[in-house]
This record gives sequence, structure tokens and C-alpha cells, in this order.
Amino acid sequence: LIVAEVLFMILLAIYFALRAGWLDAAADALDDALNGTSISLSTSDLLESAQSSLDSVYNGTSAYTTAASGEAQTLWTILAVAQIILVAINVIVLILCARYIQKLISVLRRCTKIFKSAVAIIFFPLGRMLAQSALLTYGVLGLYFIYYAWEERGLGARATLVVIHLFLTLWFIVTVRAVAWTTMAGVVAAWYAEQIRHPAKPCCRGCPSLGLCAIGSSLWAGLSPHL
Repeated sequence: LIVAEVLFMILLAIYFALRAGWLDAAADALDDALNGTSISLSTSDLLESAQSSLDSVYNGTSAYTTAASGEAQTLWTILAVAQIILVAINVIVLILCARYIQKLISVLRRCTKIFKSAVAIIFFPLGRMLAQSALLTYGVLGLYFIYYAWEERGLGARATLVVIHLFLTLWFIVTVRAVAWTTMAGVVAAWYAEQIRHPAKPCCRGCPSLGLCAIGSSLWAGLSPHL
């Protein structure tokens, strides 16, 4: 990812330089340097033939690959200079922080090993999202029912019920989120402790490939105090 990010920034700088007209000037200078030699190739001719070939394949793209003019060329020049500076700063920071990046990569590799022992933890947040969506739907429908279905009650009573309903809905949504995070934290802690005691064994003996036992145990540990 780091290499891809650096290459993307370099390609972006090259594109800005192309729109600023820097590559056209470089091609002309190279063509002038080759004149008078035994080399019969013309850099400008090569560029023109390549450009015509690209235009024949991708119609309308020449407007995005040729050098700009006027104020637009000044803007592309500023962007090119700024992008080159950003590329240089990025490379320097990566060089200076190479040791810390290696440590971060090693930590990430260590932490992501749990996905091999407990595959179900990857899909566990989907259950939290579904539960919160269901509670949110219940909250919206409850507001509609309280406000419109109980028109015979007074405005004060309906306002009180709305406040209570909103409080309970938000409380349940936050509780589901907290229990979900606590469950995943418990699974990770159990896996880490098991890896220290028995590095060769999975975190969950009953279902080592999924980790459902560890998730169920951690979920019950988080829910049982509230029941």
C-alpha cells in the first residue's frame, strides 16, 4: 500500500507536469539534442504518432492529456510544483519513519492473525448494524404511533411519551453498540491469552475455524450482568 501510494503521487505529479507543458519542452530539448547525429528518430514525431494512436482509440481524451494554455497552464504549473514538493516530503517522511512503519506492520500482522482463528468476528459487526437498524426503525414507527394513533390523549401526555420513547430507543441503540464492542474485545483478549498459553492451539477448541464459541462466551459475559 505504501508503494502504491508513492507511485500514485508520482503519476499525479507527471500528469500535472504534462498539463503544464513541461514534458513538451523536454521533448523539444531532446529532439534538438538528437539533431545532427546519425539517429534518424524524431522525438516529436514519436510523440505525435503516439498521441494520434491514442486519439484514434480513445476519442475525446486528448483534451485531458495535452498541455494547457494561458491561465490554465499557470494553474497546472502551480499544481505540478506543489505535487512534486508533496512527493519529496512524503518520501523523506517514509525514510525517516521506516523503523516505526516496520513496527506498525509487525503489530498489524500480529493482530490480524485472529481472523484465521475466529473468522466469525469479521461478520459479527453486521449483526450489530442490523440490530441498531431494527431499533432505529422501531423508534421511528413508535414516534408515529405515539403522535398520531393517540390523538385522544393530551399534548402534554404525548410529549412525555415521546421523550420516554426517544430515551429508551437511544439507550437500547447505545447498549447494543457497547455490548458488541465489549464482545469483540473479549474475543481478542481470549485469543491473545490462549496464544500465550498454547501458541499452537486455536482460540476456540469447539469450533477453531469460526470462533463461534469464543464469540458466544464473550457475548454472554457482556449481556449477563444486564439480565
